[in-house]
Amino acid sequence: RASAQRGLAAPGRRNLRRVEGEAALSLCSREDAVGNYEPEALMNNLVSKKVLVRLKWGMEYKGTLMSVDAYMNVQLGDTEEYIDDVFAGALGEVLIRCNNIMYIREAPADAAPEQAA
Repeated sequence: RASAQRGLAAPGRRNLRRVEGEAALSLCSREDAVGNYEPEALMNNLVSKKVLVRLKWGMEYKGTLMSVDAYMNVQLGDTEEYIDDVFAGALGEVLIRCNNIMYIREAPADAAPEQAA
């Protein structure tokens, strides 16, 4: 309640913004010209689709989004890891903790991360 009085976003809410022309979940907390989106709806629409998950440290993971929880932890299936835009290997099923994620977006069909960006 106190945060709402100061004009801050509600706890657990994150704003979405357009990243390179596509909607992506961004961990920035300020509003921008595009406006606010509901992250839960975006994530639910991506379940069972191929996604790219970029971590804060630059690694990217391409896989099928199997599930997402209320904290935005994500479970990917058939996951491929890319380090510095170079394929590092197939990992299979992975769980990525929410605080490591920079953004999530739908992956273009059969494109490596450097081709999708």
